[in-house]
Amino acid sequence: MTKSPIFIGLSYVLLGVGFIALTFINVNQNGWGFMSFFTAFIAAVDLYVGWLNLQRGFKKKPNQSD
Repeated sequence: MTKSPIFIGLSYVLLGVGFIALTFINVNQNGWGFMSFFTAFIAAVDLYVGWLNLQRGFKKKPNQSD
């Protein structure tokens, strides 16, 4: 059973937002250390993958007539 790209994209975007929140919390408590950069990097990757999946999900296929 495969999930739709829109569902996967939204899941990755939500994960990215969660990692952004963790980054803000970590920066406020400890400053810009390794974990802050690491969580910011993971958030950026999650948001990018989510964006790509959302684009793929909203792109209409040429053979599809809705």
